[in-house]
Amino acid sequence: MLQYRILKANQFDMFVCINGKFLKKKDAKISVFDNGFLYGDGIYETIRIYDGVIFELDEHLKRLQKSAEITGLEIKWPIAKIMEWANKLVKLNKGLNRMRITVSRGENGLDFNSCENPTLVIHCEKLRIDPEIYKKGVSAVTFGVERIRPEAKTLGLMHLILSQRYILQKKAQEAIMVDEKNFVREGPSTNVFALIKGIIYTPASHILIGTTRNRILELVKKNGIKIIVKDLKIEELESAEEIFLTNKIKEIIPVTKLNGKKVGSGKVGEYTQKIMKLYKDYVKAYVRSVKNNEG
Repeated sequence: MLQYRILKANQFDMFVCINGKFLKKKDAKISVFDNGFLYGDGIYETIRIYDGVIFELDEHLKRLQKSAEITGLEIKWPIAKIMEWANKLVKLNKGLNRMRITVSRGENGLDFNSCENPTLVIHCEKLRIDPEIYKKGVSAVTFGVERIRPEAKTLGLMHLILSQRYILQKKAQEAIMVDEKNFVREGPSTNVFALIKGIIYTPASHILIGTTRNRILELVKKNGIKIIVKDLKIEELESAEEIFLTNKIKEIIPVTKLNGKKVGSGKVGEYTQKIMKLYKDYVKAYVRSVKNNEG
């Protein structure tokens, strides 16, 4: 969580899209009565941008729709139109590499059963990611906290806030959330993978199904690496030879220390390196394909 930072951008140069309107950052405002602000009543997706290409935007919009169904929100704009706006925003904000799409219930008071005037915000940011995390790995700690309805990516991020505070207290870089029965679930914004006796495992339930997690499952199976989707106890995770975390922004994050102890040799493992390369190659091929089609 602490290996990248959002760089300050000139607010007069940055554009934001609100309900299909493109505004300068300084003019981009929503109501103080918006349910997203008052109650955390909304959903979102964060997406990586590579060389002007929004990576797997369609997959994120599918998950956004699923989150909307779970929470009773309505996405009243055609998905094709949202994609059009997102791509236009990238062109207006050249050089930015992270996008967030947020949908709230809008001004709806205490009525959580209807969604008359939802709010859609699309904005981009510039990230700087520390390249050392991929070479040396990160230190992680387990933490007893869970998401509410993790299958929906909602604005209520208390688990992330508490986890980040805990990480700072422990002088670590990432957290892995564990439930009351000591089952490993996920990171505050990542999915968890572990190599145990030559087999890769990833938790099966009570998690947000990450788009990067899905892609890793596909790539690993395609390349003949054995992987099992199964819930793990904390003791099993602590015995792993390799651990890595995944999300769209930071891709694959090797974990070389867990709860103050080395994971395996304490270095980025062979399997992790191989999977990092598989994913990098996939990203490059995806971006190349999109650019070729545009040309």
